[in-house]
Amino acid sequence: MSDEQNEPADVELPPEPRRLLDEIAALSLQPVPLETFFGETLPRAVAALQAEAGAVWLIDAQRRLVLEREQNLIATGFLNDPMMKAAFEQPFTTAIERCGVVAHAARQETLDGPGRMFSLLMGGLWAGRQPAGLIQIVESADADPATQRQRATILEIVCRHTMTFLSRTAAFPSATPAGQPPRPVAPPSPDVSSTASPPTPQTPPGRVVPAGQPAVPPPKVVPNVEVIPAGAKLGATQGSPGAPAAPAVELIPLDGVLAMYEHLRVKDAALVAANEGRRWLGVDRVSVAERVGNKLKLLAISGAASVNPRANVVQLLSALADKVVQSGERLVFDGESHNLPPLLEQPLADYLHESRSRAVVIAPLFDPIAWKKFTEAGVRVEKDPVPRPKPLGALVLEQISENPLPADLEVRLDRVVAHAGLALRNAQEHERIFLLPVWRFLGGYSSWFRGRRLAQWLGGLAAVGAIAVAMVLVPWDYRVEGKGRLMPVVRQEVFAPWDGDVVKVHVATGDQVKAGDVLVVLKNDELHARYLAQSNLMVEKETQIESIRAQLSEPAPGMTAASKEELHFKGLQLKAEIDGIERQVKSLKQQLDALTVKASIDGVVATFRVDELLRLRPVRRGELLLQVMDPKQGWRMELDVPENRLGHMLEAQRVSGNEKLPVRYVLATGTEETWDGELDSLGSRSMVSEKEGAVIPVFATPGTPFPENPQIGAEVTAKINCGKKPLGYVLFGDVIEFVRKRLWF
Repeated sequence: MSDEQNEPADVELPPEPRRLLDEIAALSLQPVPLETFFGETLPRAVAALQAEAGAVWLIDAQRRLVLEREQNLIATGFLNDPMMKAAFEQPFTTAIERCGVVAHAARQETLDGPGRMFSLLMGGLWAGRQPAGLIQIVESADADPATQRQRATILEIVCRHTMTFLSRTAAFPSATPAGQPPRPVAPPSPDVSSTASPPTPQTPPGRVVPAGQPAVPPPKVVPNVEVIPAGAKLGATQGSPGAPAAPAVELIPLDGVLAMYEHLRVKDAALVAANEGRRWLGVDRVSVAERVGNKLKLLAISGAASVNPRANVVQLLSALADKVVQSGERLVFDGESHNLPPLLEQPLADYLHESRSRAVVIAPLFDPIAWKKFTEAGVRVEKDPVPRPKPLGALVLEQISENPLPADLEVRLDRVVAHAGLALRNAQEHERIFLLPVWRFLGGYSSWFRGRRLAQWLGGLAAVGAIAVAMVLVPWDYRVEGKGRLMPVVRQEVFAPWDGDVVKVHVATGDQVKAGDVLVVLKNDELHARYLAQSNLMVEKETQIESIRAQLSEPAPGMTAASKEELHFKGLQLKAEIDGIERQVKSLKQQLDALTVKASIDGVVATFRVDELLRLRPVRRGELLLQVMDPKQGWRMELDVPENRLGHMLEAQRVSGNEKLPVRYVLATGTEETWDGELDSLGSRSMVSEKEGAVIPVFATPGTPFPENPQIGAEVTAKINCGKKPLGYVLFGDVIEFVRKRLWF
């Protein structure tokens, strides 16, 4: 075949694609089986286009697109993504209608983020005057957009040779008159455009008819895109486009109705209603949504195994259906929007722009039994009106192709809505049952009592009696709960000896200290000033007494005895004053020494962030500065027990004759293990706790084994064993005490 026959005059093809097209042209004239032709043609077409994958779809007798042949299409994930297949339904239809080449791209949505971009070239196939299918080409990611026209021309030539082969095949009857050699059916020039907006239905697809044949425009046959496993045999029943279409289903088959009612899970019932409803209603897609609270949740879409709630189409459809269900009326959109409520215009426009649907019908799902009661009450005009039932969900019908909605859709929809609403109501009520597996187990045994009234009464009385006897006679450990802390027994609380300012902190949190180590140094300026004043005064007095002694030892001439006696008594007075001042200086010196605070025991500094808490801070006398604890000298639990439990502990000590009641405790720092101990002593007076109210302080000694590396002040929850009491009192002791206190007293 020459180059002029293979390509248009305005497009020049490289040598390699031209050679492959020549091989396809030669193969189209060979009498080979359908499978062999596509098995040889598809790899050459993918290679000529340097594409990633390709597929051949043919129309069967039920007007479905059947995947006849594929190359690497499964590996791309296109067939496993229902949303991608739905996105390309309209471009598939457009390519078949125009009998030309259509380009379309869509991005795949995934949970991990934006998925890959699928860029497809689709060429429609016709056999004579009937649509036969299409060739799908998945372009590679690095395909040059500037050469897309050239690739579309190659695909056009491949489709032309394929239609030549299909016109000569018995499974696809040709329009060539008898006695004439078969002629290739020439499609129009390739239409390389995006299908963002559907083609106008007023423009029929053009056809180039060979000379001598009447120019009859082909009928618009829009197939439903449905993925059928590759390799399905078309034969005379599947591949004949001229075969009569199956009659419309007027009644829902019994097996389909039972399939909805046999599922007691809402998702399963919705999935059956969506997939079977598509067949019953004769539309392209059916979705089922459930009313959860005040919102609608899309549960099932026909042809999809699951629903991605993050997809834009799903979110827009849920928002639209939610507004329709709130109104309680059906929404029917078949292309005319002048009679739509203003509240639905924008949500409907957003969804149609995203889904490319041509017709949408949304019907609220009601419980038919409740709806019947509501309508009958309205007819009878009862005094107490029956409230209008709330919708259980919605049934969404969509027509994506150009086929009109069935004429009897309203009758079919009424029947499907009634059955779907009842099945959904039954599934919802079944899922609301609390502890359903337990009730099923008990129901298996209780079924024996059905119809045996005496056995039922005897069984009930026996059960109540057994429970009452067990509550009275079965002994059980009665334990009193207390909460507190785990603390070392030996500890020192360091207080400020005098008012002053903290000059230096010598320790930090967690430091090991010994008795006599300096902890904190304070400064009191007033005390220091008094000490200096008294010291100076004592020096002055001592100077005066030395002067008197000198005068007495070397008396001046003319000194009388009276003068000597006066000096002697003055010296005695100064000596007494010096003794008093000396005692004051000694006391002040002790006070100044006390400002250097030292540890009195060996241990660990337990106060948190000591340096930040005390440094350069004024303190008052008696104020707590820090704590030093010795974890090596033993531990004890300091618990707070509610005051009303004290009587049980005293009674247990009296009965057992031992004050050391057993205790089991758990640490908040390690709740996976429990430890044993024993009660040490009870407090002699009650205290008021902010959390527990009136409590009794209790001390308990941990036993062995002891937790490793316990934290000082770790929270402890302990239970003190107060002996055996009846099971009923252990379980309902608080109720019994409340009755005694409030009713009997």
